[in-house]
Amino acid sequence: MIQVKWDETVCIHSANCVKKLPNVFKVENGQFVIDESGASEDAIRAVVAECPSGALKLDQTRRLAVMEDTTKIIAVVRGASNVEIQAIFRALTDKWLPDVRLAGLVAENHGLAGRHCQAGYLRNLTTGARYSIFHDLGPGMAMCHLDGVGAVAAAAAVQSDIAAGCDLVLLNKFGKLEIAGDGLVSAFRAAITAGLPLLTSVSPAHDEAWRRFVDREFAVLPADPAAIDLWRHAVQTQTQRSLRIERLAL
Repeated sequence: MIQVKWDETVCIHSANCVKKLPNVFKVENGQFVIDESGASEDAIRAVVAECPSGALKLDQTRRLAVMEDTTKIIAVVRGASNVEIQAIFRALTDKWLPDVRLAGLVAENHGLAGRHCQAGYLRNLTTGARYSIFHDLGPGMAMCHLDGVGAVAAAAAVQSDIAAGCDLVLLNKFGKLEIAGDGLVSAFRAAITAGLPLLTSVSPAHDEAWRRFVDREFAVLPADPAAIDLWRHAVQTQTQRSLRIERLAL
């Protein structure tokens, strides 16, 4: 996603941008606010180019930083809470599924009130099957007891989906179970061995264990749907190009 910078000292307050793209350029509580998600990049570029004072400028620093990592087919999303990242993963998979052959798992909340533990279910992206990964200890309990059996069953299903063929693997996270050699470890290994684009999340607290496990370079992406989608598009294009070259060489 492109970003727009505004120089208040240069602005002549013509309101040209506000009139043309009110969903992007807004005045809220007396403050000028820019929401780049409110319109297409082309529309934003056009309005920025028409700014009569030149107070609006495009800043593609974040986009370029992500593009530098697009050659890495393994990506880790960071910069937000696990709940926020899992919500982003669910939204992106809903967007991608019509056009991308996905394998993997997204996390879904158990929906029970008064529970400290947020772990609930893993939903298979290929079949829609749900696997319970928590033991309900009842309301008010300040503990979280994960169900490793459910996670292992979910991982086994993903291995089968990878073997059947896919374009990208998304595994909700590499966490405590995986560090112990349990949980989704087999699915992670299957994706890496197959050389498929792999998207996941890893807590900074588990970074050292993750680096030992993956043992190769990976991209670190912000918890920004546009940045993640940019990576996905780039690695998928790169993978498809490599496959075409391999076929021509046969």
